[in-house]
Amino acid sequence: MVRQITCFAACLSYAAVCFAGDITGTWRLNLQKSSNANLSSQTVKIARTAPDKYQVTVESISGSGQKGTTTFTRTCDRKEHPVEGPGVPPGVTEICDPNTFAVTSKRNGTSYFETHVRFAPDGKSHTVTSKSPAANGKVVEATYVFERQ
Repeated sequence: MVRQITCFAACLSYAAVCFAGDITGTWRLNLQKSSNANLSSQTVKIARTAPDKYQVTVESISGSGQKGTTTFTRTCDRKEHPVEGPGVPPGVTEICDPNTFAVTSKRNGTSYFETHVRFAPDGKSHTVTSKSPAANGKVVEATYVFERQ
């Protein structure tokens, strides 16, 4: 369960890796400004590995205190790519748009979750909003505020 939460939070939180500008570096979740985070802390390190690829490492501590680390690569080229890794359900794909910072994930061809990112004008923070399905079938909306470290 912790791996699923860590991976899911990482996928949701890091639509930011699609930003066409410089989003490389270390970002820390501001829990006081975030909602529905279900985390005690989260730090994200982003490195650009190619013009349209980013390696993202997410270190999280769940609300119950369990630690988890997830590393993944995101390609931001407006094409659909498979998403694989611990806690990711089979059949999930995503499309990352480097101009709008939007990531749309699909599962077996049906929309699975959506993430949008809004950067502060000074580049020191960004807000991620997401919509994702809960176990009960209802849509959960969350807001994550990250600050550059």
